[in-house]
Amino acid sequence: MANSQETNHFHLDKLLPPKGWRFLIIILLAIGIFFRFTNLDKQIYWHDETYTSLRISGYSQKEELEGLLYNGDLIRPWDLQKFQQVNSEKTLNDTLQQLAHLEPQVSPLYVTLARFWSEGFGSSVAVIRSLSALINLLIFPGIYWLGWELFQSPTISWMSVGLIAISPFHLLYAQEARSYSLWTVTILLSNGAFLRALRVKTTKSWVIYGMTMALNLYSHPLSILMGIMHGIYLLGIAGFRQQKILISYGLTWLGIIIAWMPWLLVIIKNLETVHERVSWTEIKTTKIWLLTSFFKQITLGFIDFTELLKNPHKLIHVFSLIAIFLILVLIGYSLYCIVGNTSKKSGLFIVLLIGFGGLIFLLFDLFLGGIRSLYPRYLIPYYLGIHIAVTQMLYQKIISPITLQKKLGIGILVILISSSLMSSSFISQQECSWSREFSCDNIKISRIINESSEPLILSDIISDGNNRGQLFSLSYKLHPQVRIQLVNSPNKLKIAPGYRDIFLYNVSPILREEIARSRPFQIQSVYQGKHLKLEKLAPPK
Repeated sequence: MANSQETNHFHLDKLLPPKGWRFLIIILLAIGIFFRFTNLDKQIYWHDETYTSLRISGYSQKEELEGLLYNGDLIRPWDLQKFQQVNSEKTLNDTLQQLAHLEPQVSPLYVTLARFWSEGFGSSVAVIRSLSALINLLIFPGIYWLGWELFQSPTISWMSVGLIAISPFHLLYAQEARSYSLWTVTILLSNGAFLRALRVKTTKSWVIYGMTMALNLYSHPLSILMGIMHGIYLLGIAGFRQQKILISYGLTWLGIIIAWMPWLLVIIKNLETVHERVSWTEIKTTKIWLLTSFFKQITLGFIDFTELLKNPHKLIHVFSLIAIFLILVLIGYSLYCIVGNTSKKSGLFIVLLIGFGGLIFLLFDLFLGGIRSLYPRYLIPYYLGIHIAVTQMLYQKIISPITLQKKLGIGILVILISSSLMSSSFISQQECSWSREFSCDNIKISRIINESSEPLILSDIISDGNNRGQLFSLSYKLHPQVRIQLVNSPNKLKIAPGYRDIFLYNVSPILREEIARSRPFQIQSVYQGKHLKLEKLAPPK
């Protein structure tokens, strides 16, 4: 009996950090969970999220949506939101067919889960986002497992859990009705399973790796880069000598491709649609601006100064830049320590994770042009690699026998925790963060419209490819008395009578010209945002 108790105590100590760390990590976990489920509906339900709800509904975008909405009839905000609810007459097959045809680059696994979630609990903003928040909780065991497989240290693993719990970057995507929380989880699980398969070398471990990697691919097609990274890592540590491992890896990937084949064929069949959906990433810019913007966002995993950088006050702007620079130095030093002071296997894995998770996009942009590397939601593996690198460096400093090194490590840890807590607290109170910037203008536009007397909104289907999602986003902020009139052809517009304030919401140049030519109105600019504009019809002078 005594031996059994000693064995259990040994296993418990092997999994838990030292007693002094446990209280801190429990507090950070509790705060992180609180942030994830607080004010879920406070931030604007932005363009991309509305498309999640549209896909869940199962409505046909061309025949049903356009026919029922863009017909010139007067509708209410609620009529728009009907297309954001689960339709009992539509099945999961309708949802997946619309996804395959219109957004094949989007995760079918997440949309499937969201459909079932919405059927069970409703389609409100808070409910839909709560699925992502709930899934996001799985990053805690995921980061623990990956940290353990890399370093076999419970303290490093638990430090990773504590820091990622309060990370402003992961908080943002924990509260977004898109697949990024799910993708984060499957990235961690597939990488942990891969390292475990290399360690234990059993058939069961390779099967687990294959299953988690297939889930990873069904969470985001960019996960194929993780598979390539795993192959390069395997060759880096084993070469061509350990043929048994190489064969196991090859056979596992054969099974992964077979499992992913149904959606891979959908992507291949709709490559034109995929290119159209991501064509905005090919926008040309200068290399200096690209590099500056890329390095500014590296720190988002620990501190978010995005809003402070917009502040016109020079001292605040300079302070933000200095803080970002110091965090960059810290990250650079952490990578140096990973390469120089850790085992070859761990160091190589983290470097490859960062390289294939983010730096590869920067290289593409520098040599081929584009802005792929400026969208953090596509760089999640990269941020996870940086997170692990910094955590490992801090651990080495804190356990150092040199007093100065220990104090430095503790001091940096306190600063990172404080910065992350302040950033996450600020994010939880915002109406629109940088990740939803594309629809932020809708907040100000909705206020202008809601404060008007008897408002009518006019818009059309051909204004631009994003207008539909922006209209859905706006509808969540409009008062019930607002009326909306949408047309699919400018010459079919017959403005409904009896409305005192008539607004043009992001209308096409063709509709604007048609109104100016055939109606006794003047068009006045009311609001000019970065992505959206609002105009108003006024009687002629």
